[in-house]
Amino acid sequence: MKTYFLYCNDTKSLDFQYMVIANSYESPLKNYTDIEDELSQNDFSGYVLFDMLAYSGNDSRRFFSVNFDGNKFDFSSLDYLLFSKESNYRKITQDMLRTHYNTIDNTVLDYIQKNMIMTGITL
Repeated sequence: MKTYFLYCNDTKSLDFQYMVIANSYESPLKNYTDIEDELSQNDFSGYVLFDMLAYSGNDSRRFFSVNFDGNKFDFSSLDYLLFSKESNYRKITQDMLRTHYNTIDNTVLDYIQKNMIMTGITL
């Protein structure tokens, strides 16, 4: 099972075209070469946003960006980011986890957080 969802924002309304959303208590970075392959197949280069909510919880290291050069990640470019509760990125993650509800039990989220996601409340 993949430990992430790869979300593509085709509307250009957000700063990041691609977002890697953790969907497990296992880090999506353990499969970073798979993510690189997917991004390469889509002829993408640029910054990728990671949301590690399912892996590390709702803390200050939840979001980070990493530059992807078209072939591989440049982890020296990693930058932690903070987004408001109303952020579209938080809503995207909430929608992905709620839509793929079968993955939510394999996360580090507690019962209350899981229920919040399942009822449409953004973390």
